[in-house]
Amino acid sequence: MVRQEQSTEAGIGLIEVVVSMLLLALVAMAFLPMVISSFQLTKTNVTIGTASQLVSQQLDLARTQTATCTGLTAFATSPIATTTDARGIILQPRRAVSCPATYPGTATFTADVVESGKTTVLSTATTWIYVSAA
Repeated sequence: MVRQEQSTEAGIGLIEVVVSMLLLALVAMAFLPMVISSFQLTKTNVTIGTASQLVSQQLDLARTQTATCTGLTAFATSPIATTTDARGIILQPRRAVSCPATYPGTATFTADVVESGKTTVLSTATTWIYVSAA
């Protein structure tokens, strides 16, 4: 009768477990910069999205004003309340109007939003508004 010897290597050894954990850690570390970058980008997009909504709101409000250049100018120079986004960033909307040389005509109305205390424009838009008189 032939006798078979039993193997002493049963299951996974400690060395294999440590090596596999090391490889998993290396793969995780490779993805870490990408994850951090995506979180930062998401935070920035929240602020820009809120700024875009504020610009749209200012354009809609301008279109509801009296169809005169005086009415639009009064609206553009009136005080605007600041808004705080979901991250706690204070956003300041701004408005400007450029009246036509002759009437009736179209006035150029521009709205933009900056972070309070900074000059970098987060969002901006311009529209033409028909005005019948000065």
